[in-house]
Amino acid sequence: MAAFYRAHFAALADSRHYWNTTVLEDGTLRAEWAAAARTADGGLMTVAGVEHARVDADGLIADLHNTFTRPPG
Repeated sequence: MAAFYRAHFAALADSRHYWNTTVLEDGTLRAEWAAAARTADGGLMTVAGVEHARVDADGLIADLHNTFTRPPG
């Protein structure tokens, strides 16, 4: 897992992430998010989505689902 993230972030020269989080009535966390990045070779990319997460009694993520509203590209 660490190797994946090292390779992923090595490909980016710069990135910005934005999100708005709300708590739904059933306690599920909902985050609308977007990111823009410049790749190491000078290209540009954007991606956006909506995540729903449930946390356990210790506050750790127990279930996480992401839906892209704008796939990477």
